[in-house]
Amino acid sequence: MKSFVLVLIAFLGIFAAGWTLRADEPTAETANPPAAAASDFGLTTQNSELTTLPLWREYLSGKRPIRIGLASAVSQVTLAGEGSFAIFVGEAFLRQGREGEILTFSGEMKEKMTLAPEEGKAWSVKVNDQPLAGRYPGKMEIFSTGSGEGAKITLVNEVPLEDYVAGVVEREMPSSFSVEALRAQAICARSYTLYYLGRHQAEGFDLCAQTHCQIYRGRPDFLGRPVVAAYTTRGQILVFQGQPVRTFYHSTCGGETANGLALSENPTTLPYLLGVPDAQSRAPLSGEETIASFLGGNSDSFCSISPKYRWQVSFRAGEINAIIQANLPTLLKQPDLKPGKVKSMRIAVRLAARVQALEIECESGTYSVQGNDIRWLFRNSDKAKNGLMSTFFSLSISRDETGNPIKYTFTGGGWGHGVGMCQYGAEGRARAGAGALEILAAYFPGTELWTEEVIEESEAANE
Repeated sequence: MKSFVLVLIAFLGIFAAGWTLRADEPTAETANPPAAAASDFGLTTQNSELTTLPLWREYLSGKRPIRIGLASAVSQVTLAGEGSFAIFVGEAFLRQGREGEILTFSGEMKEKMTLAPEEGKAWSVKVNDQPLAGRYPGKMEIFSTGSGEGAKITLVNEVPLEDYVAGVVEREMPSSFSVEALRAQAICARSYTLYYLGRHQAEGFDLCAQTHCQIYRGRPDFLGRPVVAAYTTRGQILVFQGQPVRTFYHSTCGGETANGLALSENPTTLPYLLGVPDAQSRAPLSGEETIASFLGGNSDSFCSISPKYRWQVSFRAGEINAIIQANLPTLLKQPDLKPGKVKSMRIAVRLAARVQALEIECESGTYSVQGNDIRWLFRNSDKAKNGLMSTFFSLSISRDETGNPIKYTFTGGGWGHGVGMCQYGAEGRARAGAGALEILAAYFPGTELWTEEVIEESEAANE
């Protein structure tokens, strides 16, 4: 393979550092599958004009691209193009990039740069010399923040909303799931995107590519189910009172989804996030004995197919003492706190079936840990490296003859915050014959389906 390396230092005064370029092999690409007409599976639809005409409709129709932050304030970014590409400094065309060039950006940039690939081509990306998984289509924008030795690089991927949604679906739900579950995931991902437009505006992009927003690793496998699911729901979102829905989702609810007030970030009383049983017909759970019995046995929940549907973690008293000493001061933001030995624990408050407050009685006093902080309280232990899987649990304590605790046992259900759509529940419902919109109606009651006309790229180019 023919290759070359060229280093440009402070090229035209644009960089304080330089670019590194070399030839490389391109990879094959497949065209997008055609969109199919959406069908209604029972969810209330809304196709008339919304009460307002907000900016999000320009993204949904394809008039504006989504700006996804692949890297923010890092030391170095490297891009390898599959084909030729145009290089712009600010708004001015600089030159044509060659197929196989590899560009490395670092240091202070006086102006932003934009790299526009030829149609159908994508980028490979490294951040601080570490490859990012996936291949990224669309334009890349690079700019620096700070100055001098403190300058950092930010990389933004501009892509049409529908391409972004397809990439998210592939990463956020197993590709082996039923197409109807994946279609529900696509509508969730699209709605979530529009609800959170501009979440990272201060950093120069709309959403990040990590779990803080939605996981995005670029162009998906065009032969996979996630792409079929995304492109057969093109232009579809859930709305409530004329605006995109806050469509949270999680792996496994354990039998009942959580109230929106249980969210760590921006708790909400939105009526479509009040929590629902994940079963055909069952009343919401209440009471410690009822919840403990439910978690200790099998049920007819749709998400019972999940490997995380039920779990149990036990800790010896000495292990609990060590965990509390290590983690409680940080969670309570009291770095000098010395709790001492743990005398007991109890579930003090539940929000529906989820534990909202865990009370810990220690030698130095009694402390309360709230919401999802409860999950992280027990992390970094050998048995629960990432904390408890959810706040949907019961607690039992074994004691010796003098009443001192010997063992704490957490019996729980589900994985994740539990708010919104249960992904394994969606799969269970799909296996039972539910369509995508029927699934969404179950997890987001009272919402409506909005379908926007999507502008094809060829049409948009002729405007």
